[in-house]
Amino acid sequence: AAVAAGATAASCVVVEQELTPLAYMPGGAARVRVKVVGDLDWAALPAAEVSQTDITHEPVMSAGATAASELLSEPTPSDTEVSQQQHLLLMAPSLAFSGAAGGGDQSLASGSDLATLRSQLDSHTKVHNDQGEWELTALDVEAMAVGAQILGSGGGGSARQAKLQLLQQVKEGGKARVLPLDRLPDDALVVDCGGMGAPTVSHEKLDAWTCQAAVGALSRVLGRQPDALVCAEVGEGNC
Repeated sequence: AAVAAGATAASCVVVEQELTPLAYMPGGAARVRVKVVGDLDWAALPAAEVSQTDITHEPVMSAGATAASELLSEPTPSDTEVSQQQHLLLMAPSLAFSGAAGGGDQSLASGSDLATLRSQLDSHTKVHNDQGEWELTALDVEAMAVGAQILGSGGGGSARQAKLQLLQQVKEGGKARVLPLDRLPDDALVVDCGGMGAPTVSHEKLDAWTCQAAVGALSRVLGRQPDALVCAEVGEGNC
């Protein structure tokens, strides 16, 4: 585009790059903005458009481009590298660990794709405890995150961060249990959690466990612990 605008190809340098994640888009989609500067290609301009005043500015433009080139010494990723990164984001990258709670060896390879996940689910059996509660394993969490992204009808932004938080808890021995709401007594305390505001913020900064802090504060005020948590909406990170 810079060359089409009149710059010489050899002098073009990238002076600004901006990557903005797009909320509610699959595959880690992002808006990319790149600013490029370069020396004006005087030879490509019609003679009537070139004046002596224009020519006297050429050394200044060249010096600016040179300074920008020195500041931006960091190499930019190649098209192949970007394509590979996008592929990994689209195919639900996972943390690699085994021995998840209640599920034995549920090892997942880092960067596993959906085909691998599907084949593992075909031979996977859900784990239920003595109370009939479904105890989530790492493989269950991976599958739920994919489903939340596909079927999510509300907000919540990307499910990736929530997935990684839950995987970390399972890795450290925590137990995430799922049960139907109709199995709870009528006087049960059920709390619904969800994030509000622009989901783009969750791409820029990690969650500070704010939902857990809010539930803890509510428990102290009420003088009792909640019996269960329920999704605020069927929507990606909030699911």
